[in-house]
Amino acid sequence: MRILPSISLSALAMTALYAAPGSVGNARGGLPEPPVTDELVIYERGNMPVIVLAPHDGKRKPEGMPLRKRGIRDVSTSKLARRLCSELAYTDANGVQRRPHLVINLASRAVVDPNMSWERNVRAGWFDVGGKRVDPPARAKRIHGDFHACAAYAVKSVEASHGA
Repeated sequence: MRILPSISLSALAMTALYAAPGSVGNARGGLPEPPVTDELVIYERGNMPVIVLAPHDGKRKPEGMPLRKRGIRDVSTSKLARRLCSELAYTDANGVQRRPHLVINLASRAVVDPNMSWERNVRAGWFDVGGKRVDPPARAKRIHGDFHACAAYAVKSVEASHGA
């Protein structure tokens, strides 16, 4: 058994979801590709029943996009999420490299907070450079939706490959 280095997941605002163990299947479990439409959401497919989410490490603020006033960046969560995935990866008895699924948000929390529901993001609001409240940007909704779609895709993939 490998002992992992101590990493405080609560400090990372990062979530690892574990599915019930079962029969090992292919990484996609017969599913189509995940529905990512924005380059600020990264999904790396895994083939073990672990899903690592990093919703708050983003720094990118698309030019001209209204921003939320709330939102503090959790520094280095994507780096730590990748390290956690690397530490959990292993080669099984059949010589197959196993690794967790990984979903990362690269957008600043001032753009959108995937850790909150879309409705809570809307209540928090977006503001133009003059501080006037504006309608939610379509791209923020797309990033939020992509992050959640990738997380849901990873869950379905785990369930298809390892049992629900």
